[in-house]
Amino acid sequence: MKKVSVSILLPFFLVVIGDQLSKSYASEHASAILNYGVISGFLETAPEVYRRVFVSTVYGLLFFIFVFTQSILFRRSSKLSAALSIFFAGVTGNALDRILHGAAVDFIRVGNVMMNFADFAQWVGVFAASLILMLERDSIFHPNDARARFLIDSKFQLRIAAKFSFASLATAFISGIFSYTFILSTHSASNTNLSFFLIAYSTIALLFSLIVFLAALFITQKTAGPIYAFDRFIHALMKGEAKPLHLRSTDDFYYLEETAKKALETLSSAK
Repeated sequence: MKKVSVSILLPFFLVVIGDQLSKSYASEHASAILNYGVISGFLETAPEVYRRVFVSTVYGLLFFIFVFTQSILFRRSSKLSAALSIFFAGVTGNALDRILHGAAVDFIRVGNVMMNFADFAQWVGVFAASLILMLERDSIFHPNDARARFLIDSKFQLRIAAKFSFASLATAFISGIFSYTFILSTHSASNTNLSFFLIAYSTIALLFSLIVFLAALFITQKTAGPIYAFDRFIHALMKGEAKPLHLRSTDDFYYLEETAKKALETLSSAK
């Protein structure tokens, strides 16, 4: 728990707090400007409600991806976890501005571009993560591991991932009907608002379903992996070439390691 706090939570909160304090100071004492766009001016001229809905929803998707990615990587590389936290803290700083105030505060001039502390943190996070991935690639991805393949048991993993994805789409469909009906029932609803809602909601639902599908493939590795390893152990045992089975501590069916050990001991005593 201490390792998680230091590598993930500490850099995240330090960057977010530092970003908000620097923007507050710049707004009062420096020549700061308000940036109403999202990425390279995207949605800059759109109604404020659209920008806030877009930013808050996209941030929710990114938060899900961030948490899932950290749950996979923090055991493999605390440095990479810290770099990703710095990057996502920068995203969080600007998202908070646009959700709460409608615009981000830029006060750092780099050439002809205005930036802020959160933008700087994002670039630092991307650069650090890229460097760490190059230096620690083998320890993070285990390229020589027999289980390093994305799909260990494609039939099983794709079937489970499809079920997760379908459940996500079904939930989004029901929530969409409720939301659309609610908006349609309000006096402030307009054709433009409804069109924006339908396009944005459908895109987000499909994107989230795809993310859930990919996440399920990773999650099912913890189930398919030990079964795959145990199957190889049994085949090696039948040939008289079995070696001790070593599973990952996060695997499902971790007890199979002890079962394999007992099988080897029984076979050895029988000889």
